[in-house]
Amino acid sequence: MTTNKLRWAYMDHWRIDTPQGQLSQYTSVQRFDDFLKQVAALGFEAIETFDFHLGPLRELFGSLENARAFMQSRGIDRVLSLFHAVMYDERQSAPHVRSTHDHIVNYAEYIMRSSQGLGVENFIVMPAGLYYDVEPVTDDKIRACAELWNRVGEMTQKYGVKTCCHHEFFCGIRTAEQLRKFYEWTDPRYVFFYCDTAQHVIAGVDPVDLYLKLADRCGGFHMKDTLHVDLTGDYRRKPDAEVMAPTTPRWFHEMGVPGGLVDFPAMMAAMKDRGYEGWVGVEHDKADVGGGNYPESTALSACMHKQIKWGYALNQWKAGFTSFARLEEIERAFKVTAACGFDAVELNAGSGRWDPIGRPENIAINFGSADHFRLKLKDWGIHRVASTFFDPTVMSFEELHFGLNSTQPADHPRILAQARIHAEFLAELKGEFLVVRPFPSWWKEGGLTPERIAAAADCWNAVGAMTAALGLKTVLHVDALSALRTAEELERLLSLCDADNVGLCFDTAELTIAGHDVVALYRRFHERVWHFQFKDALATDTLDEYKLQNAERALVAAGGERGIQRWFGEMGTGLVDFPALLAAMRELGYAGWIIVESDKGPAPIATGMMLNSWYKQHVLDRIAA
Repeated sequence: MTTNKLRWAYMDHWRIDTPQGQLSQYTSVQRFDDFLKQVAALGFEAIETFDFHLGPLRELFGSLENARAFMQSRGIDRVLSLFHAVMYDERQSAPHVRSTHDHIVNYAEYIMRSSQGLGVENFIVMPAGLYYDVEPVTDDKIRACAELWNRVGEMTQKYGVKTCCHHEFFCGIRTAEQLRKFYEWTDPRYVFFYCDTAQHVIAGVDPVDLYLKLADRCGGFHMKDTLHVDLTGDYRRKPDAEVMAPTTPRWFHEMGVPGGLVDFPAMMAAMKDRGYEGWVGVEHDKADVGGGNYPESTALSACMHKQIKWGYALNQWKAGFTSFARLEEIERAFKVTAACGFDAVELNAGSGRWDPIGRPENIAINFGSADHFRLKLKDWGIHRVASTFFDPTVMSFEELHFGLNSTQPADHPRILAQARIHAEFLAELKGEFLVVRPFPSWWKEGGLTPERIAAAADCWNAVGAMTAALGLKTVLHVDALSALRTAEELERLLSLCDADNVGLCFDTAELTIAGHDVVALYRRFHERVWHFQFKDALATDTLDEYKLQNAERALVAAGGERGIQRWFGEMGTGLVDFPALLAAMRELGYAGWIIVESDKGPAPIATGMMLNSWYKQHVLDRIAA
């Protein structure tokens, strides 16, 4: 199976805050230049815009050919799509009224002639008027719309442009049955489906199912999320369902927003299954509602579309209880991380007053609040906290225990309560994954029985349900000393865990030390692997010394019988085949975080981080490209 070739475009709803208020980027060359650079910096290669921007582009650059050349000099290849911004009116332009069809076709052809030079590939239309203008929606009205767009589609193909129908939730053709009829009655040679993920969800239609039915006719996507389904008939609201509905002031959100209703992993899997190759548009209408802004919203959307995202774990900086306790040390660590090209981090849940960023209350003491902590991180070049690692088997001063065990049901309430503390704070930081150690070390627990595995599954299902309510996922991190040793035990555990809320974090070095082939293991469990920790392994535990008493010290720290000086290494220095693993991840459509680590690395700590950064940039990024 090969990786589908996707290119990403940005659907332009952008507005710029200026001393004169909000203005369009099309009001000056400088504003348009800044807009293009910001969009291109996020990896977008094209923009989609409304056809009423053709005039301003021509005025700014003298011709559309000049406008495209300017765009290409900034890294944006073309205006991929024009959204036809016609105001439907039964007097001259209503798709369900046949007497207006000639006018609509003629105006569409005028747009085709007027847009030459921009590289336009798609002409996006809303195929029917506003629902309250069209209702009752009869078969004859749907047929009339189909007849119109067959004519328009045949005409636009003469200009090398596809006519694509985009169904807003307030459009006259919105339900699954109306959509089925419309596409049955349109000519697949001339009329294409443009899948707007949020619009269909709001209308109560599953966009993944709809795409699978219309995959052969899909001309593209507008990927955006929503937090609401229209359950009260907002689609009928006059004069504008989108901005005046009482349900919510903002229907549309960035891909992957916590609580979002669009299943983007399922959509990407469906696209891969059907072999979709080509452009994918990202959209976030009205991002400024509620105090947001378009640059940040676009970056959040881009963070989702890049699929594989890179961050760095901070655990190697804290070697003991009282180390890494001063704020200036923490500031330097974050700045070094950012300088090495990692703008996201994984925190480590700690304990005690010597861990300023290991507990929410400590962060509040040192930084004031979660929001202030995020702002300070941004000052230091860190834009995301991706995840937090939580090991319940480690003693906690605050929770007054010397380690909790998921195989003991009596410990479950305390594990859940402690996990909640870190999960709630992670949600405030807009993180995504609570990474947990699912079992204690083998030397403490011994071999697992089916009953103990079932007890652990109950524990992590409770934690998974809790994190899901916060918009997070729980992932299980199996390490080299874990009581869980075999793939069969892992399979049994996963079969008992909620597949929606509990997944896996694959730590490449830990699994390799434990004797696993990481690539083969990933292929076996890839559907449940939602998170990665990348570090290399310099040796494997061939003597089963994970069974030693106090193996954390006897094996990992002291090196065991063979005196292994260092078990973990920087990427590319040991036994893990990272190129093969990354190729498998791409082949199987992995979309998520890779957190790079330097556990127990050499002094100075920055050296390990810099070596990992070099390997990522000069080996792994080239493979990905």
